[in-house]
Amino acid sequence: MRWISRTLDDTGGNLDPYLAWTTGPGRPDALLPGQVGQRTSVLFSLNMGAANALLGSGDVPNETRELVEAFIEASQTITYGALRPDRFHTAFLPAAAHLRGRDLIGPVLPVLDRVCFGPPLPERCLDKGIVATAQEAVARVKRGKVSPNTVVVGVIDDGLPFAHERFRDRNGRTRVEAVWVQDGDYRGPVDIFRYGREITRDEIDQALDDCRPGGPVDEDEVYRRLHVADFARSGWRSLARHATHGAHVMDLACGFDPADAPDWILVGVQLPVATTRNTSGTTLASYASDALKYIRNTALTLANGGPRLPVVVNLSYGLVAGPHDGTHILEEAIDTVVRDYNQAGAGLPMRVVLPSGNSRQGRGHAEFQFTPAKPEHELSWRVHPDDLTPSFVEIWLPPAVAVSRRVEVIVVPPGARPASPPLGEGDAKALELEDDGGVLCQVTYHQPTPGSQRGMFLIALQPTARIEGAGSLTPVDPIAPSGVWTVRVRNLGLTRRETVACWVQRDDTPFGYPPRGRQSFFEDRQYRRFDEKGRVEDGRDLPGCPIKRDGLMNAIATGDEPVVVAGFRADNGSLLDYSAGGPTPGTPGASLWTRTGPDVAARSEDSGACPGVFGAGTRTGSLVAMGGTSVAAPRVARLIAEFLAEPSAHAGTGGRPDVRSLAAPTPVLPPERAGAGVIDVPPVHRRRRRL
Repeated sequence: MRWISRTLDDTGGNLDPYLAWTTGPGRPDALLPGQVGQRTSVLFSLNMGAANALLGSGDVPNETRELVEAFIEASQTITYGALRPDRFHTAFLPAAAHLRGRDLIGPVLPVLDRVCFGPPLPERCLDKGIVATAQEAVARVKRGKVSPNTVVVGVIDDGLPFAHERFRDRNGRTRVEAVWVQDGDYRGPVDIFRYGREITRDEIDQALDDCRPGGPVDEDEVYRRLHVADFARSGWRSLARHATHGAHVMDLACGFDPADAPDWILVGVQLPVATTRNTSGTTLASYASDALKYIRNTALTLANGGPRLPVVVNLSYGLVAGPHDGTHILEEAIDTVVRDYNQAGAGLPMRVVLPSGNSRQGRGHAEFQFTPAKPEHELSWRVHPDDLTPSFVEIWLPPAVAVSRRVEVIVVPPGARPASPPLGEGDAKALELEDDGGVLCQVTYHQPTPGSQRGMFLIALQPTARIEGAGSLTPVDPIAPSGVWTVRVRNLGLTRRETVACWVQRDDTPFGYPPRGRQSFFEDRQYRRFDEKGRVEDGRDLPGCPIKRDGLMNAIATGDEPVVVAGFRADNGSLLDYSAGGPTPGTPGASLWTRTGPDVAARSEDSGACPGVFGAGTRTGSLVAMGGTSVAAPRVARLIAEFLAEPSAHAGTGGRPDVRSLAAPTPVLPPERAGAGVIDVPPVHRRRRRL
């Protein structure tokens, strides 16, 4: 076992920091196992002037020219009315091209402001060609009835039960305008996108009519006919289960008894299985960005040239690691889409609601400062055995006008294994721990993202266990040793007031999926997990302990536009010990932080004895209890929809200030965790008492 050094041609801040891993040692886990034909999604922002200048230079290799032309084509989508052209776009590269990584993308980087790779899709989900976005929007027929009280409610999630009675009107017709299954078999363009399958209102209504053998709708047959829970086809089928995260969230956001259903038009986007199963969130950006644009475009189509309809979108997903300063590529994409919609002509606004995250007790965040007496800090990173997924740690440096060697990082594997050479700030190389020809660990430095001024070290580990099969890319894929990995951060030029922030990337198993990931975490003797009575410690962390409960807020929820919701317990009004919050670093150079934490807290648990809140299962009549800030967010999304359905009755437009004004301030709840206070939205389902 030895450490080797490999030169990286480019470490620019516009490049996906995970690219060196996913195209190198992490390749077996970056592609879909057992899929012969697959293409990788790329979310990018193109500098059109630089692209045209590069093509006009005359000295461009054919391969580079073809790729730049493909990115230009993907960027040339038509706009709706007064809407400005989108800043971010998605294209798909053949898997073989993705594996070439920097060799292919490197020459194109000067024309890309940002680029981020996502998980691949099988070719059956995609149109032919390298580009997934159409040059012109596909003509769409307005189906839903628009009234003065119409609100478009979008839900981006997994396992959306669109045939459920809670999403029908009093006449038995669906209230769902469309559902975009992003990894569904491609049957033609979906709005401006050329991947996945769109299930329209007409298809849902037809299936509901055809699947009534004895009166009630046979929802199993509906989902089988529409190929979202068809056991004659391969792949994961979320809707075949009795409960899904998406069913619960969708019900809390926009579910009603048919007799009470308002004039809300529902639009769903079911994210690819590969994105949901990988809870790290590093694969979320391209698909979530497209999902938000799809909901926006559907609302504009329904408006039919008239004033903009109000739109509320719930995205109950999140990351742990990231810059936490509003500069993550998905945060910028969300802010851009929302801002552009709200500035385009007359009408009501778009709002996006996100959870604050459930990682407060996860020991996934560490902060420290250096002193002359302590020029080096050492972190213990506990990695579990039997972890079938990669693990990551991000080390974010304080802002700097120019990159200099202020800090260096050393990684020590468990046991009597060699420590890595130091990797310094600005080093354009990868340190890799090699054993029997396989790379077990990779350490890289990533230049500051545009607008951030903060560089980042990324430590990536192979899974600690594998289930080898026919889909393995190598006969025996590498396995990293479990145990405590030591991360040493050595000061070379930081002042005692400058803070280094570290995050462990999320790596658990999502609800309803087979166990794969096991969450790694930091360890320290000073960290108290439980108090003297054996209860989970939820107070302030000790000053000398580097591991922090604060600062673990959802890493895609620190932008300007989204309403961010924490979770509280209804019986005593206390914040849940898992509900994550700030403070956040904010955008460098700003006089005030962008946000210090969530905006408000909403109910995510009824009581200690009755955990969770009730929401729909995947079939009509079923109820399940789920907890977490993921179920607090849609309750506020529902409140905002009610707010926008009757704008004349309210002074505001459902934005962050309006939502915060509805909260009841509580002095005992810190704003870094509860924002402006608690909003106790009435339960969607009340518990029934037996007489």
